[in-house]
Amino acid sequence: MIFGAFSRHWTVWKAAWQAESSQPAGASAHGGYATEFLPAVLEIQQAPPSPIGRAVLWTILAAFTAGTLWTTFGWIDIVATAQGKIIPSGYSKIVQPYETGVIASIHVQDGQAVKQGDVLIELDSTLNRADRDRAFNEYRAAKVEAPERVGRVARQDSHRSGSSYGQKDRCGSRLTSLQKPPA
Repeated sequence: MIFGAFSRHWTVWKAAWQAESSQPAGASAHGGYATEFLPAVLEIQQAPPSPIGRAVLWTILAAFTAGTLWTTFGWIDIVATAQGKIIPSGYSKIVQPYETGVIASIHVQDGQAVKQGDVLIELDSTLNRADRDRAFNEYRAAKVEAPERVGRVARQDSHRSGSSYGQKDRCGSRLTSLQKPPA
C-alpha cells in the first residue's frame, strides 16, 4: 500500500520534471512573458514556486531522518545518572595562604616533589609595601600629635585642679615616655 502510493507520486513527479525541462528557458507554462502583465494574484498563481522552499524542506527532512536513524541504530557505551558527591581516593590537602596577594611567580612545576621550607610561589610585594608604608605614616602622625594631646590634657587638668606644679611634672614624664622609639 505504501509502496503503491510512493510509486504513483514518483511517476507524477517524473512526468512534471520532464514537461518543465522540455520548455525553453525564458518561457513559463502559461504564456511566457505575458504573466508579467497580469494582476499580482494571478501572476503569483501562474508562476512556478521557488525551488528554495523545497530545498529547505528536503534539508530539514533529511536532517530529521538522519537523526532518527542515528538514535535508532546508534550505540552509546553506558549512560548512568546518580546523585552523590565526589570523594577522592587518596589523601588530599587543602592549601591556603596565610595572607592573600597577587602571585608574582611560581617556582614549582606540576608533579614536582617539594620539601618543607621550599619556596613554592612568590607574592607581589606591592600591596604589603603599601600597607607597611601606611602603618608607618600613621605611626609618625601619632608621634607628632602626641605632645599636642598631652599638652591639652595637662591644660584641662590644671584648669580643673588649680595647682599646676604636680600636673606639669606628671605630663612631662608622660611626654618623655611617648617620645621614646618603640622597641
